[in-house]
Amino acid sequence: MGLNHTDEKSGQDLEQTLLEQTVFVVVDLETAGSSPETAEIIEIGAIKLQGGEVLGSFESLLKPRGAIPTAISRITGIYPEDVAQAPPLEEVLPAFWSFIEGTVLVAHNAVFDRGFLEKAALRHLGHGLHNPDICTLRLARRLLPELPRKGLDALAIHFEVTNMARHRAMGDAQVTAHVLGELLAQAQKEEGAITLSDLLDLQQSRRGAFWQTIPAERLAALKGRPYPKAPGVYFMEDEAGQILYIGKAKNLKTRIQSYFHQGKGHTRKVLELMRQVHRIEYTELGSELDALLMEARLIKSHMPYYNRQIKNYKSLPFIKITVGDKFPRVEVVHQMDSERAVYFGPFTAKRKLSNALEELNRVFQLRTCSDAVFRKYSLSPCMLYDVQQCSGPCAGRISEAAYQEGVSHLMAFLQGEASAVSQRLVERRDQLAEGLRFEEAGLVQQQIFQLLNLQHRSRLLVQAVHESNCLIVLPDVSPGCFKVYVVLQGRPVGESVLSQGCPPEALEELLEQVETFRRELGQKSLVPKNFAYVPKEAFEETRIIANWLHQRDVEDTSAGFVIDLNTGSHEQLLRQLSRLLNTLPSESLFPTGT
Repeated sequence: MGLNHTDEKSGQDLEQTLLEQTVFVVVDLETAGSSPETAEIIEIGAIKLQGGEVLGSFESLLKPRGAIPTAISRITGIYPEDVAQAPPLEEVLPAFWSFIEGTVLVAHNAVFDRGFLEKAALRHLGHGLHNPDICTLRLARRLLPELPRKGLDALAIHFEVTNMARHRAMGDAQVTAHVLGELLAQAQKEEGAITLSDLLDLQQSRRGAFWQTIPAERLAALKGRPYPKAPGVYFMEDEAGQILYIGKAKNLKTRIQSYFHQGKGHTRKVLELMRQVHRIEYTELGSELDALLMEARLIKSHMPYYNRQIKNYKSLPFIKITVGDKFPRVEVVHQMDSERAVYFGPFTAKRKLSNALEELNRVFQLRTCSDAVFRKYSLSPCMLYDVQQCSGPCAGRISEAAYQEGVSHLMAFLQGEASAVSQRLVERRDQLAEGLRFEEAGLVQQQIFQLLNLQHRSRLLVQAVHESNCLIVLPDVSPGCFKVYVVLQGRPVGESVLSQGCPPEALEELLEQVETFRRELGQKSLVPKNFAYVPKEAFEETRIIANWLHQRDVEDTSAGFVIDLNTGSHEQLLRQLSRLLNTLPSESLFPTGT
């Protein structure tokens, strides 16, 4: 969307801002109806972000002039008595306009929110809304064409975001903020988006016809190849055969042809890539999971220039808890260097992890200082004690037993166990809201959101290590064959291709390999069994497996079967595997095809 701004130069400057430097305001409105002409805004929730960091928030209930329909109250949980003492829109709007000044608005289905804000501005401020906007719904349609539904609930499930306040403005704004972060990462990785202009181009298809960017003869050759309607990975090569980009697809034909569609709003980086592409090769595979794993391995091996978002896994952070100390400390580290500590992770963003741990320390009040600093304050605790971010064990302000109880609660929280932490924060948020202290309630809601997402990601890793010991049976690209991945501690450690009707000796050999892998992993274990970490070199494949297991539809046999290795004897596993591969025909195993 172009900038509706009277100062055209400043709008152009904003469009050239790097994405990590762009200030976004993610906004969600709850309204008493669907039309800005007849309905009013009853709640505003907004989060200001830059580079993934929260800069501030804005939240307010609003007292409408008319009634709130009962159907709206049932959906939002906002009843007339909730807004009886709230300020009207005209009193709140100037402060909100100051909050969004000079920023890029973000909303899910931005046309809806922008329409209400435009109408409100014209009515109460005497001017329109001049901020550019990003619509996460439109971005999702561009970037996630294979996702059946692109509503906020569907995206929250896809990106594994927890929303404790659905259909409330701040709750939905927080989910949209998380979705924005995921879509930005994908836009940078797959479309090469660097600036706000790139993102607006991607959203609005302003670049013009794709075929104008490369010679017609070469374009015809690329478009004319009979790409299969099957999962796989594809390789874009230059004239010399150098791999420029590696991608994966659930449907190779749909994904590759999407590069040639005029309606796909490509960024400058994608057009720059496509101008250099002389050949597109592909490897057909039997399943989407196979494609995801092969893409990760090939990118790590070839390091193509246009796979811009390759993670430097050596820099991924862990949470370290020094359980060998009398008063353990909590810190963010990049190396596992002590057997007197337990580790959780790795995680993908150090700043977000540090912010979440800061919030946790407000609850558990564990020390983060070094041993030298700890000894320095033996008589009087440091300022963190005064601001209630540490319980002051250095100066004896808490007993060892009470402190260790807090450590146990923190580790239980990180393992995903039910905790009173979230409930206490929810009660605190609701108390503040009842007292009309909406800004403070919004800050508490942000804390809840950060902590639940940290817990969710940590729990996935814990589950991956301790529960994801299984065989994943997938359709193979060869007719009548199956790809079997051996997954131990959440990561694929071996794979085999077995044919239908294979002899029992082949199945015995597979299970013997499982036991060999188990012994090898047991010898390499660095931490107690009730904690979880993933070696950095295995992180990407562990993440892929964890997401696949978490998101798969157990009723959809076309996606593959999972045989749990945590239960059953050797003989039982052998019988189960034999029955699965040899008794049922392949069309019964995978009836819908791939």
